[in-house]
Amino acid sequence: MVSVLAAVLVTWVQTRGKITWSKLKVDFSRFNPLSRLKQMLFSRDSFVRLLKELLKVLLIVAVSFLYLKSRQGTIVSLSQSSYSLGLAKVAQLMGGLFVRITPLILLIGVGDYLWEWHKLHEKMKMSKQEIKDEHKEQEGNPMLKSKLRARQRAIVMNKMMQKLPEADLLLVNPTHYAIAIKYDTSKAPAPYVLAKGRGALAKKIRRKAREIGLSIVTNKPLARLMYYQVKVGSLIPPSTYKAVALILAGIFRSRRTRN
Repeated sequence: MVSVLAAVLVTWVQTRGKITWSKLKVDFSRFNPLSRLKQMLFSRDSFVRLLKELLKVLLIVAVSFLYLKSRQGTIVSLSQSSYSLGLAKVAQLMGGLFVRITPLILLIGVGDYLWEWHKLHEKMKMSKQEIKDEHKEQEGNPMLKSKLRARQRAIVMNKMMQKLPEADLLLVNPTHYAIAIKYDTSKAPAPYVLAKGRGALAKKIRRKAREIGLSIVTNKPLARLMYYQVKVGSLIPPSTYKAVALILAGIFRSRRTRN
């Protein structure tokens, strides 16, 4: 009785007073001795739980035995005592047993609670590899993203190269930057950038421009400004209208002269 009351008290503390009524439903699979034996033999958690329960029982039995052994004289004298005196002695024995077992069960319950909490905390921890895998899932595979960016750059470059013959002017740095400019009043109110590139891409654009006979003009500050301030497909800044207009006027005049 003492053990039952103490166990109920410990369980109440561990569950913080929460009662799960669904656990009271009859589940006949729980009565299958083979499945239970399989769980006990092949499940690490079940085996550890079994050892803990055995340890609890052994401790309670050991404390109860030692206490009752120390009160052996009182137990023997029960047969010679009157009914009322016998009840008083039994109550005294039960009280002493309760006082000794309850703290032990509470201590075991606290230790069990801390162990379960630690085990749950460890399960919730992610290993370094799991963190990396999760990061890859959220951010994407770095190698795959790199290949995707390279493919996107190749697509953009191909589109620019295809539009390059439509340009009226290629503005260069002369080696680091290349910006192709188009002026068509039917499409835009001001000149706009058809293509641009820096480094190796600028070199490819210059080579292509020479192949198609596009006018190439060197203007270092203007080329640099265009590269950093104007996106492909966007109009040139109003501050550059005059400079670009002078260059385009010279190119158009030269074309008319040749024709």
